[in-house]
Amino acid sequence: MTNSQRTDALSKRPVVVLGMFRSGTSCVASCLSKLGFHLGDEDALFPPDAYNPGGYYEIKDLMRLNWRILASFGMQHFRIEEIPEDWVEFPGMGTLIGEASNILKGMSAGKERWGWKEPQTSVLMPLYRHMIQANGWDPVYVICVRNPLDVCASQRSHSPLPHIGERVVGLWLHYTLSALRETKGAKRIVIPYDRFVSEPRPYLGRLADLIDPRLFSDAELESAVGQVRSDWRHNRQPESGLAEWPELVGDTFSLAQDCANAPIAFQNGEFDSQVDTLWVRWRRLRDMVRTTAIPTGRFVMTWTENGMSRSDEAPMIPTGHWQTISIPIKAPPSSLVHIDPYQTPCLFWIRRAVLRGGPQEFSAELRPGRTGMLSPVEGNRRLVVWGPDPLILALPNVKVEELEMDVLVQSHPNALNEVISVLRSNLEFVVKKLNQASR
Repeated sequence: MTNSQRTDALSKRPVVVLGMFRSGTSCVASCLSKLGFHLGDEDALFPPDAYNPGGYYEIKDLMRLNWRILASFGMQHFRIEEIPEDWVEFPGMGTLIGEASNILKGMSAGKERWGWKEPQTSVLMPLYRHMIQANGWDPVYVICVRNPLDVCASQRSHSPLPHIGERVVGLWLHYTLSALRETKGAKRIVIPYDRFVSEPRPYLGRLADLIDPRLFSDAELESAVGQVRSDWRHNRQPESGLAEWPELVGDTFSLAQDCANAPIAFQNGEFDSQVDTLWVRWRRLRDMVRTTAIPTGRFVMTWTENGMSRSDEAPMIPTGHWQTISIPIKAPPSSLVHIDPYQTPCLFWIRRAVLRGGPQEFSAELRPGRTGMLSPVEGNRRLVVWGPDPLILALPNVKVEELEMDVLVQSHPNALNEVISVLRSNLEFVVKKLNQASR
């Protein structure tokens, strides 16, 4: 292999640091920096602060983008669920993945050694794997693991949000199992925090071998080793304390330690079935305690017939995913049918809408109602709903019997924030026009 070919191969092999926050991800990132890895320009990185004086090594734009991706699924930093299996069909996903790709390609341009560290990548790996494959990258994953009780104690003492307390242990389960599960078949290594800060040399040596054993000089490796201080082992809690938690917590920590102790077996997938078993147990535990909100289950239609107001209802239980709904149409030809697809403010996405009458099929003509805003977004139509009568169906002058639509209803708090944002933007536009007219 020529030097040019080797450089090209390395540029396609980013190092991605995964794992729960407060688990040594910043410590590992600082070592990578000493090994010559570009993790972002200084002004692009989240700055050091009192909670992490050594620096976070996190790209601000990527962090904000991950917040937006989580928000699109109704999640946020401290409220994480499993990414929906049909995530690729959610509106806006193509744009968001494109943004992530542009951020990372921009920061890595011309770099032989590069990578990124942003803990939320751990729980967004289905999207990032899609982006990584599209770019032809062959990453090396570094999975940082720390005793979850230490993570919890560190969160309490080194964070402006200590009140989330023991919820961190549940987040630790999700981050850790996601990182172990979503990196199957890739080059990867588990770094246990306590042992790493005590003796970093063996782990950095293994990581160097995994990337390219010829790449790093002895001076670079020694510089990276010197970056780690043993007195960073704060907030230590006895592992015996895990016995007071659900057995799943201790089992997950034990398996992660096994993966770290047997790196070749871990790389070869010998622990994958155990990871899958723990993931199933985690899903059952999580689903058992999840708060469930039963959505409104009516699809209300009104129209005028022979001078009289008529109405009809059809069941419609939003699933939070794309779903096909069929609604009987009883209104006469050429009617304007006013539709209330959901009884609370929401984002109502429409991918397909057709009318059927006998053997005939028509494209449905949809218009915004008095409390809805309808606009095209990435091949779909987005209806912003903030009250009753948000949508109007204009029937053709022939008899139709059914309206069939592929829809996605989003009513989580982040969707409601978008509804408010759209309303505010339009209100500001109206006020501006009124002020211009009054001059």
